[in-house]
Amino acid sequence: MKRIFKILAIILMIAVAIEGAFYVAYLIKWKDAIKTQWDNGNKVIMKYSLPIPFSPDSIAYTWHNRIFEKKNSKKRPLAVVGCSFAEGSCLEDNQILGYKLSDLSNRTVYQRGVTGTGLSYVYYQIDNKLIPSDDKSPEYIIYVFIFDHLFRLYQHQVGFWSTEINLRYENKDGKIQEVKEFLPFYNMFYTAKYLQEDIAKRKGVFESQNYALFKPMLTSMIKIAKQNYPNSKIVFLEYPQSDEKWCVLSEDAKKFIKDEGYIYVNANELVGDQLGKREYKVKGEWLHPNEKAWDLLAPKLAKLLKL
Repeated sequence: MKRIFKILAIILMIAVAIEGAFYVAYLIKWKDAIKTQWDNGNKVIMKYSLPIPFSPDSIAYTWHNRIFEKKNSKKRPLAVVGCSFAEGSCLEDNQILGYKLSDLSNRTVYQRGVTGTGLSYVYYQIDNKLIPSDDKSPEYIIYVFIFDHLFRLYQHQVGFWSTEINLRYENKDGKIQEVKEFLPFYNMFYTAKYLQEDIAKRKGVFESQNYALFKPMLTSMIKIAKQNYPNSKIVFLEYPQSDEKWCVLSEDAKKFIKDEGYIYVNANELVGDQLGKREYKVKGEWLHPNEKAWDLLAPKLAKLLKL
């Protein structure tokens, strides 16, 4: 019996050591991003906490929500959705895309980007009318897409600093439906995060070649949007997360997006430059767009959409 306890104790110590190593590795890997975001007032803290089921009412989602209101404007609102790029991570409110579009067009803008998310949460918002509808519905719902959203289709985490469970979908028998978490406590561990990241990247490579889940979700989402937001158009804004050539959608995917009824816009082509370059990234963090990027893009997007 003592031998069994000793073996279990050794296994536990090894497991703790491995978990500790992964935790330290995460701190090292993301130290610049964490410092930059914390210095800019965002609540980015590496910590352990119990995982919870997905809820749009969770503070992990709601603290990002902002409205740039133009009370006297007779124009219809806009909505900006997506991940940290849409949310404006590392920037002040007056430096981000939503604010600048509001200022340029004299329209109210619903800022609904959420760090660490992707197509799944955009789909959820449209499906559940989290963006104001009816007489307050936006004329355009602008989805800021980055290539990493393909990988995030297979991930649960909201972000690397959080153990909350993110929303995820699957295509089951031709129907898009939410994946229910079987072992939520699994996401407490940074070891699990690394394993899941690796799996997501492997699947994401496959996904980037055939868009097995991406395309059906877009097809389903545009149909739902026509019901929930019949007077709104969805802009699919492909934004470069880096200047690497592989981080772009295929020509087949772009054609599919247009054929489905989305307004496809390529950010690089619109501005005539490579927005993935360092000069358009937040200094020190080098991940997210800086104000210079949005100052270049926002006027051209406003002109294109005749805002």
